[in-house]
Amino acid sequence: MTHAFVSDFDNTITLKDFYSIVIEKYLPVEGAEYYRRFKNREIGVLDFLGHIFNNINADRYSILEDILSIPIDPYAPDFIRWYSREAGPFYIVSAGCTYYIEILLERYDLLDLVTLIANPGYYYEGNIYMLPNPNDDFYSPVSGLDKGKVVQMINKSADFTFFAGDSAPDYPAAELADTVFARENFELAELLAEKGKIFSSYRSFRDIFEQTRNILRI
Repeated sequence: MTHAFVSDFDNTITLKDFYSIVIEKYLPVEGAEYYRRFKNREIGVLDFLGHIFNNINADRYSILEDILSIPIDPYAPDFIRWYSREAGPFYIVSAGCTYYIEILLERYDLLDLVTLIANPGYYYEGNIYMLPNPNDDFYSPVSGLDKGKVVQMINKSADFTFFAGDSAPDYPAAELADTVFARENFELAELLAEKGKIFSSYRSFRDIFEQTRNILRI
C-alpha cells in the first residue's frame, strides 16, 4: 500500500503565519484592516496576501531575516525526515508563496525531501510578489491554489493520504484525505467538528508522529 502525507505550511509546519510577522513589523494599521476584511470574507486569500506582501518596502536582507525568524514546530523537521525516509512522499501545499517557503525549508535541510506546491513568487525592489498561474491544474481565483484539487491528484497515486492543516482554506483538502490532523483550537478543527467529520486534533508534530506511526505500524 502506498502512502502520502500532505501538509499545509503556515501555522501548521510553522507556528506562525509569515503574513502575521509582516503585518506586525511593517503594516500594523493597514495590515490589521486587511486582515479584518479577510477574516470577514470581504476579500479572498490571494487579494489579502498579495496586498500584504506587495507593501513591505524593505531591503532583501531584512526580509530574509524576517523569513528565517518564522518559528517552526520543533518536531516537524524530524517528522518530515522520518516520513519521507520510511513511509512515502511528503507534500507541502500552501496558498502562500514559494519564495519564503523555499528559504525556510532550505534553512532546515528539508527542501529536497518534499514536493512543494504553492503560489510562485519572487522578491523585487522591497516586496514579495506572488504569480499564480491561471492555466495551472490547481489554480483557484480566490487563493491561487486549490488544495482540494492537489489532494485529488495525489489520491490517484496513493492508496492512503494523510493531511495536516489549521485553517478554513484547508477544508477541501481535508475532506479528501483518509486521515486528517487539525491544529487544536483553530478554524479547520472547528469546521470539521461542525460538519461531523472525523479528525485528530494536534498540538505539535509530536502528536502527528505518534498517530501516524501507529496507523502505519512502523
